[in-house]
Amino acid sequence: MTTDDPLSVNPLITENRAALRDWSNLLMLWRLCGRPACRRACACRNDPRICFARNHALLPRDMQDWFATLGRCKTLGTSFDGALELIETSTIAGALRDWHAAVGRSVGWEDQP
Repeated sequence: MTTDDPLSVNPLITENRAALRDWSNLLMLWRLCGRPACRRACACRNDPRICFARNHALLPRDMQDWFATLGRCKTLGTSFDGALELIETSTIAGALRDWHAAVGRSVGWEDQP
């Protein structure tokens, strides 16, 4: 990640593999991953420190903005719940829900909200 990369200043990006894997799975980056094992498992099966930035860049713009907003809120000391409330009043309010629904449809999951 370079200094021009917004992920380089996002405090949610961590060297902790477990935490980064959780973010990767929440963002459903496995759907964009080039590794068949991740796509088959519908979860990150690699070292997320290696592929998070690459797959994040493939997310729809509103999802990238959603994640960046969480990071900015953390930097400002806003609680996670407070960040989600802020997001819900913004133009990216439905980004996570819409992305999850789109991924669900793309893999044939039935009961997507």
